[in-house]
Amino acid sequence: AVHAATVGARVCRWSLLHAGSRGPVSESDVRRQSTLFPQVSFSHLPGEEHHYKWEGNTYALPQHGFARRLKWKMAGVSETRLTMELTDTSETRAVYPFSFRFLVTYELLEGCLYFRQGIENRGERPMPFSTGVHP
Repeated sequence: AVHAATVGARVCRWSLLHAGSRGPVSESDVRRQSTLFPQVSFSHLPGEEHHYKWEGNTYALPQHGFARRLKWKMAGVSETRLTMELTDTSETRAVYPFSFRFLVTYELLEGCLYFRQGIENRGERPMPFSTGVHP
C-alpha cells in the first residue's frame, strides 16, 4: 500500500507484504519532500525576487512554484497504486497564466516504488514549465 499527503503530493510511507513499512525517515523529511511545479528553482527580475515576465505581464511565483503548497485531489487508489491530481484554478492562474492538469502516480511493483508525473497543457499556447521532487 502507498500512503501520501494530499498537500504537495508527498509520499508518507509505503508497505510491502512480508517487508513492513518504509518511507521518509522523519516528519521533516515528509515536509521537505514534495512535488515542484511549475518551476524547480526560482525566477528573478532585476530588483524583484521571485518574479518573471510572460507576454508583457509580470507574475510573482514562489521559489519551487506552488504545487508543493496546494492540496491535490485523489484521482485513483488501488492496493499498489495511488494517483493524485492538481488542476489550474483562479489562484494558480494569477501567478501562472496557463490551464493545466498535473498527475502524480506512485506505484509499488515487484518490490520497488515507482514515481511518474504527467502534465497536460489544456490551453492553446505553449506552456513553459519545469518539474521535480525536492529531496
